[in-house]
Amino acid sequence: MVLAFGAENPNSVLNLLRTHGLTQNHIIHLISSRPLLLSADLDNTLKPNMELFKFLGLGSLALPSPKYSPNTQLC
Repeated sequence: MVLAFGAENPNSVLNLLRTHGLTQNHIIHLISSRPLLLSADLDNTLKPNMELFKFLGLGSLALPSPKYSPNTQLC
């Protein structure tokens, strides 16, 4: 992941996630588990990946429910 530090970058990342249909719960879960995502390079990393997922039909509906973490035991 390419990092691009700047004052507006975290807000830009959050706006991108919202415009691609992520819910507030998805965003909270995603940023909690990967805080460096807020510093990712939008133009060279996040936007192309989000567009690829959208093109492949893997929008926000393909994201798992944020109420379960990878460490949650279901049994």
